[in-house]
Amino acid sequence: MIRFRLATLILIAIPAASFATPAADSLFAEGNRAYQEGRFEDAIASYEAVREAGLGSGALYYNLGNAYYRSESYGLAAANYERAKRIMPRDPDLKENMRLLAERTLDGDLAAQRIPPWQLFVTVSRQLTWKEWLIVAEVLYAITLAGLALALTGSRRAGGVRSTIASFGGLTVLVAAFLALAWYEQNGIDRGAVIATEIAGRSGPGSQFTQEFLVHEGTMLRVHRERGAWLLCSLSAEIRGWIPQSAVERI
Repeated sequence: MIRFRLATLILIAIPAASFATPAADSLFAEGNRAYQEGRFEDAIASYEAVREAGLGSGALYYNLGNAYYRSESYGLAAANYERAKRIMPRDPDLKENMRLLAERTLDGDLAAQRIPPWQLFVTVSRQLTWKEWLIVAEVLYAITLAGLALALTGSRRAGGVRSTIASFGGLTVLVAAFLALAWYEQNGIDRGAVIATEIAGRSGPGSQFTQEFLVHEGTMLRVHRERGAWLLCSLSAEIRGWIPQSAVERI
């Protein structure tokens, strides 16, 4: 598959599995050609056809985010970059493009208030997907069990083995905590990107309620629940309000 670096438009070939059907592969290729030729709306149509068929991938969301960015649809770009991030969280090009997009977001000060006191722990958990954390946990658990088996054989170096078991056991518990947090971040939290140019968060699910805050296109929100045509969203524990569903692209 091919993806595009936003800043320079350089083609980057990356090793990745093909989509499940030749039709999806063809649509993805058509989207890439349209993107290269500057036909961003056509590229979006092709990429979206693949996504709507349930055949998403990191490369697809990455390119789709770039195409939306080039079309100045910054909210939809943010949503697709977030989808790509869940699959390839350490990708340097994705990080750079998300940084460029963040510079266009008008709610940087509000977004900064979302940082929790345990941010370092959260940041570490985001370096791997939850499936990657699961693999690390399984490896450490296997090493711990092997050490335990060695200790039970009555090895002369049992003291050193017990220390090793304790160390790997502690690491396993820590990695399990990162695994749980990564899973919750990627599956347990409902997020969305603001796709309206500007929208007010209100104290209740209706335009007649008091305005609590104002957000702009591209800002990421946490979605707590929905009521009718409205979503209860938050930027932080202190900043929350009701926003029309039509103004938010759910991740």
